[in-house]
Amino acid sequence: MRTRWEKLDAVSDPATRFSNRADNYARYRWDFSPQAIEAIFRITGLTTAATAADVGSGTGMLSQHFVERVSKLFALEPNKEMRKLAQDLLESYPSYISIDGYAESTTLPENSVDLIVVGRAIHWFDSRKARAEFSRILKPRGWLAILQTPCLDQELDEAIKLIRKYENGWDVEGDKAKLEKTPLSFFFGGDDFITLRFPETIFETWQGFFGRQCSVSSAPVETHPLYPNFKKAAREIFQKFSVNGCLSVEIATELHVGRVLTD
Repeated sequence: MRTRWEKLDAVSDPATRFSNRADNYARYRWDFSPQAIEAIFRITGLTTAATAADVGSGTGMLSQHFVERVSKLFALEPNKEMRKLAQDLLESYPSYISIDGYAESTTLPENSVDLIVVGRAIHWFDSRKARAEFSRILKPRGWLAILQTPCLDQELDEAIKLIRKYENGWDVEGDKAKLEKTPLSFFFGGDDFITLRFPETIFETWQGFFGRQCSVSSAPVETHPLYPNFKKAAREIFQKFSVNGCLSVEIATELHVGRVLTD
């Protein structure tokens, strides 16, 4: 019987779902606010002597904020296409160590890191196995920081959700949104963590807007027979919400940071 927070392997395997979307992901996904990164170091008190692990590091978007601020940064990513883009971007930094690994099996030694950071990958993890692995690799009273970038414009967000359907080539069954979301408190081992929000405005052209839609793992690729339907539906949204070819989007970087409590 499937446990409450266990994910379906066919849906959640990050080693394959983003292989043909890595370029769009690197180019068009929203970056994390520098203010949120500053808050992590302010709250944790960690210095440049610290060792950190970016779990589910993808194309290196979050890792790039840490490579000059810690002595070692283990970037763990199972998808080879995304990992290659991150390596091209960051391998010149002495602190950067790229690892082909999963949240559930990092290959890192016990008690080896002061801080684990996780970006948008958190809901792809097998929660119970990832939590056990976090507890294993963190030093005693180690820190966890989870960062997300939600859209604050509810009308725009709802419009985008409406075009994510079979008729537009969307992989409805494999959609990340269908995964049961584990409460973040589960990863921390309780509710004793800090949540902060850093709002900002992002400006997107049609290329940026549509590229971001195509970076989602359930979006149709160009060779999909229903790809034109998806592109047409996305274009209609952009035309409705943009002004003079520019879309203004209210977003935020949400930061959740605290020590990981062990059982």
